Amino acid sequence: MELADITNQLRLTQSELSLFKKAYSFTKEVTSLRKNGTYFSFHALGTASLATSLSFDKESILACILLPAFDLHSEKFILKEFGEELFSLLEGTKKITRLTTLIDKPESKAEELRKVILATARDIRPLLIILCASLQTMRTLSHYPKQEQLDFSQKSLDIYAPLAYRLGLAPLKAELEDLAFSYLYPKEYNTIVNELVENKEEREERIKQAILSLSTLLKKRGIKAEFSGRAKHLYSIYKKIQTKNYTLADIKDLTAIRIITFNVEDCYKALDLINNLWKQPPGTFKDYISSPKENGYQSLHLVVSGPENKPLEIQIRTKEMHDAAEEGVAVHYGYKGVTHTRTIDKKLGWLKNFFEQREHSTSKEFKNLLKLNLFEDRIFVFTPRGKVLELPPQATVLDFAYLVHSTIGEHAIGAHINGKYSPLKTELNTGDIVEVITSKTQHPSLDWLKIVTISKVKTRIRHYLKEHGKTLITAGKTNSFQVIKQEAEARLISVEGIKNPQLKLASCCKPLPGQPIEGYRTGPKRITIHRENCTSLKKTKTAPKKPLQVRWTDKIGADVELEIEAIDRVGLLAEIINTISRQGINILNAKAKTAAQDKAQCILVLPIEDTQTLTNLIIRIKKIKNVNAVYIKELKK
Repeated sequence: MELADITNQLRLTQSELSLFKKAYSFTKEVTSLRKNGTYFSFHALGTASLATSLSFDKESILACILLPAFDLHSEKFILKEFGEELFSLLEGTKKITRLTTLIDKPESKAEELRKVILATARDIRPLLIILCASLQTMRTLSHYPKQEQLDFSQKSLDIYAPLAYRLGLAPLKAELEDLAFSYLYPKEYNTIVNELVENKEEREERIKQAILSLSTLLKKRGIKAEFSGRAKHLYSIYKKIQTKNYTLADIKDLTAIRIITFNVEDCYKALDLINNLWKQPPGTFKDYISSPKENGYQSLHLVVSGPENKPLEIQIRTKEMHDAAEEGVAVHYGYKGVTHTRTIDKKLGWLKNFFEQREHSTSKEFKNLLKLNLFEDRIFVFTPRGKVLELPPQATVLDFAYLVHSTIGEHAIGAHINGKYSPLKTELNTGDIVEVITSKTQHPSLDWLKIVTISKVKTRIRHYLKEHGKTLITAGKTNSFQVIKQEAEARLISVEGIKNPQLKLASCCKPLPGQPIEGYRTGPKRITIHRENCTSLKKTKTAPKKPLQVRWTDKIGADVELEIEAIDRVGLLAEIINTISRQGINILNAKAKTAAQDKAQCILVLPIEDTQTLTNLIIRIKKIKNVNAVYIKELKK
């Protein structure tokens, strides 16, 4: 194969032709320094030829030629000489290749295959280039060592062939599968090939007879159509034998005919004529025109008892449906000047919603079907061992560290992202490989709450700060003062001789209304409330001063304004209101608002008669998921 075999098929300007020649010369020069350098330049032409046959755009075909030469030493040259778009395509292929290498590691599960493609959500052409390069590798796999043959064949079955199917590249998928099948299961492959070869002439003759009968019939009825015949590909036969416990004789679609009409109406007219010509066994008809497959595939499928009364599968579809099935997304890049059409939007819209069924599929099912979802509102990041973590956009290294493990998060000091050091506040991107760096002397601080974006990570940091005595402060609108809120129960305690004390309920004994209590000074107006005979208080080495006289108030007889702080979630306010209503308490007023960092604030006004009723209510509210604290803002007597 020569470069001219490719360029002659393209409508290239003189400058574009010069660019193709320059790219091929550069690839030959770079790869000649490697072992088997001639193979790499041959591989480049083979990949580019495949891309050309699939109507790829010129930039993608050029990227196929440069792909074997793209490495750390050539990146700057390619960017300078061939431009940003081409460099971006090659960079995209590099990222996919790196991610598929991670999938090879034993720690990775089939579920991780869902994330391999995410780097191509904005531009799928790097994936298309990788698929062509993979098929070219499979075509020349005999030159590789035995273990590499097995490894790449398995990857083709597990990753590349299912992706080709999902993009509508049916011929590419079939060839990838058959070639991989021949290396992974040579005995089974040869058995099927030998059995099919024995029947090949007979099957081809039946296809010719069937096409002649159908073309004559449709022509008489004024239906214009094109016909083609095909044999079911080998790996597809093998899978059907394995999954359904069939013999080769049980498979009804070994021979098949495709009818291409010029409009949808003629598809159904042809169907009626076929049903009158040949018998159709029950349950063998599928209408994918009115109910397309999830990848957008459309066609009518049926099995009939055709010539010599032997099973014959027939597919009927329009030219547009056929182009979409055979060339998939790639076909649309070949139409110069077309930027947005319904077909493209539908196909790319599907591509970006692959993941909808991830909750309902097992890893094994997913490995077979490769249902993908290119979330725009999620990113997917790898650990060094190949595990994938799902995060929201703008998630940071610190978010990632906590999701790996809370202990790692608490001691994180930075990370290596794709081999380069980055601080905790660095935002992550899909496809990043992140190795968290920790230190035993590192611990969470208040500033960390400004770095993280994930609610549950913020909650863990707050919990750590609270456990280790680091006060969380709510700042006022000005910087001239800070208000430390008191817990709701503390507002139900009176202290003799001190106005407006700042009360805190001791975390060691957690006193409740009705229990005997004692108060101890911890500052000018700060008082900690303990239960009488608190065992923790007695164990302290420095004995506290004489306790202050404190008591629970009995009667309230007022409208109480409660403030509830929580992490926002769907249904939070409704659950709070239901909890209050179940206690038989009327709600005089209720309002809620969201604040920064996923915080929610609920303000409720309730008529409360006594302390015990209020205390019971507060305990129940605090048990509601995501509620952090409850405060008494005001007693309206």
